[in-house]
Amino acid sequence: MGFFDKVKEVASATVDKAKDLAEDGQAKVKIIGLEAKIKDVYTEIGKAVVEAGGVIPEAGIAEFLEKINGFKAEIDAQKKLLENAPKAAEEAAEAVAEEVKEEVKAE
Repeated sequence: MGFFDKVKEVASATVDKAKDLAEDGQAKVKIIGLEAKIKDVYTEIGKAVVEAGGVIPEAGIAEFLEKINGFKAEIDAQKKLLENAPKAAEEAAEAVAEEVKEEVKAE
């Protein structure tokens, strides 16, 4: 493999890593949005309690819990995506960069 082929490989691996970082950023933003939605549901619960004269209205609790549990499940899914994000692009870039360094030293 020629020098420029290796440079192309490093560039490609770098682009892949940038895409991974962008996806990570999107997942983190989504998590923040979901956490805000959970806080909104907590506010709704408080409002319902106040409107019910300080009594927790059983009829609405299941709906609130369903919303919160749904948001928490989505957060967990996003966190798993972040944990399992492939590091292959980074590792490939480092390996190719090392090969390029070795080839440059040899020439």
